[in-house]
Amino acid sequence: MIYTTEVPHLNSGIRSAVTLGKFDGFHRGHQKLVECIKQKSGENCRTIIFTFDLPYKAYQQKCMPKLLLTYEEKREVAEALHADILAECPFTEELMNMEPEVFVKEYLVDRLHAEYVAIGSDFGHNRSGNPEVLSALGEKYGFTVEIIEKERDGEREISSTYIREELEQGRMEKVQKLLGYPYFIKGEIVHGRQLGR
Repeated sequence: MIYTTEVPHLNSGIRSAVTLGKFDGFHRGHQKLVECIKQKSGENCRTIIFTFDLPYKAYQQKCMPKLLLTYEEKREVAEALHADILAECPFTEELMNMEPEVFVKEYLVDRLHAEYVAIGSDFGHNRSGNPEVLSALGEKYGFTVEIIEKERDGEREISSTYIREELEQGRMEKVQKLLGYPYFIKGEIVHGRQLGR
């Protein structure tokens, strides 16, 4: 898998199947999106997970977000999902104020040569960028948009917020069920004075 902090610029003749989202935790709903783009992959079609380094709210409020995975852990899980490219782009003022059609034309069409885009039903943060707008732009620029319904746990939709709530309550079996893999934390072992031996 290729990891980049920039919007890739694919060579002429190479197409892509793209999924867009926050992907905090790469839970079962996110995995469903990745499976959708993998079904479209081929010799001249790359699978691309397109995300940002900060959620919209965290950027707007100028605060560090509460994330399920560190950036390094996120890359590790993405690699296990076998996508071709993980593009984790910096969220900037320019991007925040970019019109949806400009984003689609410059990034999805001109750079990624998208022929298929999979998004969740809750995609977008305001009225100007939502599944309906993206679908209309897909028709205009010649790519297919598939809106994927969220995975559910009983009556509740699986989301990063739901998983964080369960994690804070220490319900690890539920967390694993929602994620679709065992929750993990990576860190460095630091030895103390070893007085407890």
